[in-house]
Amino acid sequence: SYVFCFKQSANALLTSIRDGFSREGLGDLKGQIVADLEEAGEQPDRLIKIRDRFKKSASSAILPVFMVRRNRSWKPVNYEMDIAAQIPWDHVDLEPVRSLTLSMSEEKDIEHIATLSEDIKRVIEEKGAIKLKEGGIRVDPVFMTRQICDIVPNPWVAHEFAQATLIHLAGKYDRKMIADNFVFIIEELRKQLDREKDRLAENIFRQMLASDRMRFLVIGEKFDFTFPKSISVKPAARTLNRKDGRPLQLSLFEFVPEEEFNETEKAVAWYLEGQKRLFFWYRNRSRRDYAIQGWRKHKIYPDFIFTSTSSENEDDYEQVYVVETKGLHLMGSPDTDYKMEMFSLCNKEAKARSRSELGLAVKNKVLRFEVLAEDEWEAKLNDMLQE
Repeated sequence: SYVFCFKQSANALLTSIRDGFSREGLGDLKGQIVADLEEAGEQPDRLIKIRDRFKKSASSAILPVFMVRRNRSWKPVNYEMDIAAQIPWDHVDLEPVRSLTLSMSEEKDIEHIATLSEDIKRVIEEKGAIKLKEGGIRVDPVFMTRQICDIVPNPWVAHEFAQATLIHLAGKYDRKMIADNFVFIIEELRKQLDREKDRLAENIFRQMLASDRMRFLVIGEKFDFTFPKSISVKPAARTLNRKDGRPLQLSLFEFVPEEEFNETEKAVAWYLEGQKRLFFWYRNRSRRDYAIQGWRKHKIYPDFIFTSTSSENEDDYEQVYVVETKGLHLMGSPDTDYKMEMFSLCNKEAKARSRSELGLAVKNKVLRFEVLAEDEWEAKLNDMLQE
């Protein structure tokens, strides 16, 4: 979206928009509000480098990712090639859809015509209603196929699912009832296919790990994650400070854009700043930094990566923590449960692999992955940093 304004300070306008998002509980969108540099007459992005005291340690820190053996070499997992393409669609269970109980109520599409009322207390009044069609939409397996092709990429397989579902339901209900419930049937079929796709993809992922076709390791090539040597920030961006207003001291970069944090993430950052054993912390950026590819299409981008100091050397770290924070309203959601399973798997694989397999960069380091709920993150971090 774009906002065009006449003779108004671009910075003042953007600040107002960001403040509006914050008041509406949409603080996460603030970082996406930017001005066109040519129009606003602003300077290019600033380049922020790693703090000098962390440069050596950060440059040697390489985090493991899931790799598959392909053409005699190890490559990062590619969802489409390594997972989605291997899904055995003939193993999909459609029984929950076939056993659906359809509603007796008729779906109606009615156009209501309203006008301003002469009665000031009523404001508007209905003049009439026109019934646009009888019953539901036309039962069409091709239309149904189109609605599930984003889940089942092969249109022929998708058509088989649609056809099989309609044939089975036709043996229990008449055509009119199926038409009245057609949208409901499509929605339920989509839900079941999505669940089955997730189940089968997880099986493939775990089988590849069990058969050693996939490993959680460091290759030492361009595929691994290393901390960026510099980050760019908008000229108008404000830096996050400590809770008491003093500058951050333990962040990997001196300047950390405040707009990239929600309130829970700010609280975590402030907490980390006050920990004696903390070496440095880094706000992992979505779609740009460290990511974990699991059995679902979208990668997981954790919120924080932080390290604790070595008991023998205060200028180095001995433990690496990868942390994802979740609000209370998101705990128990399918997405959160999936991330918790993936992080648990990462911990298991990191322990199972020898240090040499994980790579020299993490040979003597301890790796830990955690999903922290909004109401328990402080207690868990206390335990983690006491280990």
